[in-house]
Formats: sequence, C-alpha cells, structure tokens
Amino acid sequence: MHIAQPALFIRSAPRVELTRAGAAFYERSVRIRSDVDLSREIARSVGGRSARKIAIATVYPATIGVLPSFLARIGRTYPDICMHIESGTTDDIIRHIAAGRIDLGFIRLVENIGSLRFFSIAH
Repeated sequence: MHIAQPALFIRSAPRVELTRAGAAFYERSVRIRSDVDLSREIARSVGGRSARKIAIATVYPATIGVLPSFLARIGRTYPDICMHIESGTTDDIIRHIAAGRIDLGFIRLVENIGSLRFFSIAH
C-alpha cells in the first residue's frame, strides 16, 4: 500500500529547510515527545521514584564552549537531576522556552526576547 505524503523538507546546496508541512509535523512531534516524557514522569512519581528533570536547548557554539562545564557543575550540585539536551536555532529556542517545552536555553545575543529573562554569559 502506497500513501502519498507531503514533502517535509527542502534541500538546497548549503542547507536543509522545513516546509510548512515539515514544520507542522515537527511541532506535533515535539508535543508528542513532551507528552510521553510527562507520562513517564507521572508513572515514576506514582511509583515513588520521582526524578527532577530539566530540558536545555543550545545553539551550536555553546555546545563546545560553556555547555560542558555548565552541565558538569549541575551534575555535581544536583546528582539526581535528569537532563535532556537538544540543539536548535536561537529563534526556535526562544519559542520553545516561551511555550514551556524547555526550561533553559543557550542562545546567541538578540535584541528582543519578549517577556523572557536572560543573563549574558559572554566574556
């Protein structure tokens, strides 16, 4: 059985971009993943094994700069915390923080991030 599906991305020489259908699919996938994670946390909590979780998103430069030392410090200070790390663009990270999908983001400097608070860690 063959099922026609819309193109989810457009590939050009320097990059790959999501189509509108791809962006909708991606957003829905993120929500489903969050629902599955929440269900797992609820089951753990009911079973008496509550685990604290923090979701962190980062732009690429931070993954080789400040992120490793930050994660090590968090791990030493809060050894029972579960960290979920993902990468994204500054715009995506800001949207995901505003929507409550992630807790913390490492982004490039921008002029306006709405009502979100930010702290500069640039040298």
